[in-house]
Amino acid sequence: MPPITISAGVAELSENMNNSETLLRAADQALLVAKRNGRRNRQPENVAGS
Repeated sequence: MPPITISAGVAELSENMNNSETLLRAADQALLVAKRNGRRNRQPENVAGS
């Protein structure tokens, strides 16, 4: 059986985020970047100033 790997997108709630949808969108974007970068990857999303 091949090993199970995980890619994760992480976003931190900041003052410029006004709702949970913005936070989820940032985490989703980070996950997409992590998946593009290959297996066993995590990618924090920098949303400062957005």
